[in-house]
Amino acid sequence: MTTSQQTNRFLATIYKIWMIHYVDVPKEVGLTLAKQFAAKSHRSGKKALPKHIPVVAISNNRSTRTTLVPGGAGRYRLQVNSTLRNAAHAGAGEVIGVALALDLASRELSVPPELADALKARPRLKKEFERLTVAARRQFIRWYSAKSPEVRRAPAGSSAGARGDAPQARQTRARRMRLRHSLWLCRAGLLLLTAPLLALSQTRAPQESGPDRLGMSCAQILAMSSSDWIAKFNHEEGGAPEATVRAIHVYGQCYDARTDRLAASLARSGRGPLMGARGNFRDLEQAIKEFASAALAASNSSGDAVKLAYASLYQRQFRYEFYSSYQPKNPKAEPEPAKKPVTPAPPAGAAQPVTQPAEPPQVSEMTKAKNRFGELLDALPVDQMRDIHRAFGKIFAGGPVSDEMKLAIYRYAIFCLEPPIAPPFAPPPF
Repeated sequence: MTTSQQTNRFLATIYKIWMIHYVDVPKEVGLTLAKQFAAKSHRSGKKALPKHIPVVAISNNRSTRTTLVPGGAGRYRLQVNSTLRNAAHAGAGEVIGVALALDLASRELSVPPELADALKARPRLKKEFERLTVAARRQFIRWYSAKSPEVRRAPAGSSAGARGDAPQARQTRARRMRLRHSLWLCRAGLLLLTAPLLALSQTRAPQESGPDRLGMSCAQILAMSSSDWIAKFNHEEGGAPEATVRAIHVYGQCYDARTDRLAASLARSGRGPLMGARGNFRDLEQAIKEFASAALAASNSSGDAVKLAYASLYQRQFRYEFYSSYQPKNPKAEPEPAKKPVTPAPPAGAAQPVTQPAEPPQVSEMTKAKNRFGELLDALPVDQMRDIHRAFGKIFAGGPVSDEMKLAIYRYAIFCLEPPIAPPFAPPPF
């Protein structure tokens, strides 16, 4: 396999489009690979960037050959297959560390001799075959190679003619077609009958205990704090870093399931957020993910699977808090503020009371968080500090957020920037 020696490392959050998992490649990484590919494939004279870039993607020492595809706005998108997800112990909504290297090795499959002879005898078909993409040619060759040698060597039309002269063969084909049609109808009927049960089982699946839930349901797991659950899981499974990552993954799945149920309940009741509010929150969430990727890289946490898992878990708090803010609040009568006792003025000529020194003002939690965030930024190189500060500013560019959400964002940012050996600034959010 011929690959470029230079690798481009980054952190990104996995998301799903239909059934396929993707990550967005940072713009600078995509641009670097596009320029390398253009230079090595003799496309330097073309101004437009290549649409597809062949690469080798690596995560936790597991690699796969794949292709970067356009992701919009001049960016590229990378499909995260099961090899990479299993290596990183990460799924949709979680952070994964990826290294990309340009893959210049040919992905063409050799054309079987029978197919090569047939195409040579038909120049028009040969041109059409050569116009196919590499992937399409590869799929066609695999399909063709799966045929038996007799079928591949038979001239076009010969088998059809032979079948046409055999009434018994026609009857056999008709019976097979009727059997296939009956099987298709049976499958369609079973699907219609079992679809409601399947949907019900999928909605209830998060509540049922799984192999990594130690026989507990999601409700029982979420009744514990994340720290207590992870400690319990490590006690049962041995306490290795891989066990910690598995425990965090389980807690995150249950946390997401609870958020999904809350969002669905609000939508059914008509009290949920409108489309505009959901769009604004998606922008906020995307900005948080981009900041987290940059901050974790700046704190040298790219290779720390446990911290990456924690960062992905703590990110989930913002979506839950967003939907929780739309839940109806129970109105309670607020107690009236206590009135300060009025101290009578001393009579004229009486000694003035001794004034007690004023207590120092209490520093708010927000001020503490801002100060700590500033300290961590100051410890970074100037260029990196500017990039991190710019990414953090984008989080609040979409509009105002509540004071509680702002404090949670600052604490999350501090967690991402803190070195692995530093004591945590704040306790876990849940």
